[in-house]
Amino acid sequence: MLCNNSPALFNRAAIFTGFSVLKKLIKRIVIIVGSLFIGLIALAIVLSILFPDERTPEEIEATTTAKELSDQRAEETTVAKKNAATTAKETAVVLENSTPTPEQRILDSIEDAIGTKTNRDIPKISDLSFFIADNDLLDVNLRIAFDDNLSTSWVKSSARIDIADVLEQLKKDNLPVNNIHIEGTFALVDVRGNTSEDVVVRAEYSRREFMQVNWDNFLTDNIYIIADSVAIHPAFRD
Repeated sequence: MLCNNSPALFNRAAIFTGFSVLKKLIKRIVIIVGSLFIGLIALAIVLSILFPDERTPEEIEATTTAKELSDQRAEETTVAKKNAATTAKETAVVLENSTPTPEQRILDSIEDAIGTKTNRDIPKISDLSFFIADNDLLDVNLRIAFDDNLSTSWVKSSARIDIADVLEQLKKDNLPVNNIHIEGTFALVDVRGNTSEDVVVRAEYSRREFMQVNWDNFLTDNIYIIADSVAIHPAFRD
């Protein structure tokens, strides 16, 4: 019997010994942690004695006030930035949704027709002005630069196409144009070899004229024939 119970007794003794060791270990840990906590408190007290806050109550209050003002200004700046962003966004929406003026619509229409830049790397439209006619429509003065091309004949043909494209687009968009005076410029070389951008075509078209043209079947060779008035530089005459 004694021999058979020996392992059980040994196991109980081992378990009891383990609990005792664990209990002692926990107690030591608690003592160490407590000592550290007390030591930190003592260190804080010593530091406060050795290095006291020498500021007066007024200085402490001033520091606190300055911090409060800084925080307030930072908050005001953030709010101002948000308000500015909101205002800019609202302005963009208003501009996007606003109805363009007749002048802006005419400019957009002309740019759609002939673009904004020539192949000579200069602006396509050099001047555009408006005058109110008696019928509340607009008289338009337009100056455009013609493109260069492979030959003189093709340059002249390209100029006629530009003028026809402008008039066709004005009719297509049904813009409030009463008359349009078109001047076309091109780089000419004088007898001394000097180059200058000169007006080579002046043509005027009434609304009655360009609105009744069937532009789908129109021949651009006739663009000067249908003009109410026209003047062509000798270098651009056929």
